[in-house]
Amino acid sequence: MYTCPVVPFSATRWDIKGKTVLEVYLDASPIKPHAAPDHNDNYRAYIRVADEIFVLLLSWQKRKRKSGLLLPFSRPVKQLMNYLENHPYIHIRHFCRLARIKHTTAQDILSDLIAINTLKYIMVDKQIVYTMADCKSIISNRV
Repeated sequence: MYTCPVVPFSATRWDIKGKTVLEVYLDASPIKPHAAPDHNDNYRAYIRVADEIFVLLLSWQKRKRKSGLLLPFSRPVKQLMNYLENHPYIHIRHFCRLARIKHTTAQDILSDLIAINTLKYIMVDKQIVYTMADCKSIISNRV
């Protein structure tokens, strides 16, 4: 009722020790981002994990571009790909140290790679980290 586009959900009500608990289930949505009104009734997209929202919003914006995306295969990109061949995931701070790049450069690279379905983000220990995307899902998205 308050999101745009509408987010379908299911809920279960639990009565525990005189308190009512509402358990809500949300399925992943193919349409991103979803926005909700702020205190001024301006719709904004939210995700509550530190400053990682910027990378995710950038990637969603880049996916919507009609002009395409140019991603140079630079030294930091090569270092990231080499690292992820041997490790399951990487945090943005680790990527910055590994490639010796600024945080904004790392955000731009990660958002590009997510936008072209090379990387995906996952939650590990309540933090967003980046991992290689599943090859099958990349192929199915292009077919």
